[in-house]
Amino acid sequence: MSKPGAGELFGQGSKDYWDRQTIEDYQRKTVPAIEEFMRRLLADGGGQHYAAEGANELTLCETKTDGREYMSAVYETQVSVPPAKIRAIAKKTIEKAGLKIEQQDDERDNVTGFGWSDSKNGGFLILSAHPTKGISFHFVSGCRPSATKIDDPPPLKGVPTVPFTPQQETPSPSAMSPST
Repeated sequence: MSKPGAGELFGQGSKDYWDRQTIEDYQRKTVPAIEEFMRRLLADGGGQHYAAEGANELTLCETKTDGREYMSAVYETQVSVPPAKIRAIAKKTIEKAGLKIEQQDDERDNVTGFGWSDSKNGGFLILSAHPTKGISFHFVSGCRPSATKIDDPPPLKGVPTVPFTPQQETPSPSAMSPST
């Protein structure tokens, strides 16, 4: 079979589709490395949990290959971790699982953007770090063959998350006091 979209965009794999790591192997090998990356970032910054906006999803690929693609929620935390420390943690976790740094940019408003990808199998992790506002990131496996055709991803293990809830407006103390 041909390479559906291989190598055309950031995060797409260069391997022939049927030779790529399966989605099940991605969930067994890469996702645990991402979980460890998440735990270490949180621990290094002294944080308690991540807020997850959206859900982790395992979907059919848009190609006619009957493959699957894992897409994570957007994870955020108020924990600040210096860019050099993020890189050091990444080298010990996600880079050992096959994700390689593709870009590190100093963006506007003191935000440092990172992008890791698996150039052979596809997939990426994008992270933005701000020195006072914290970290935000998400990851995608890229389209991969599936051996079992399971439709639901397993939950992340051992990563403390809380459901995303918008910040509630707090009334001012004067608005709560009875009028006289």
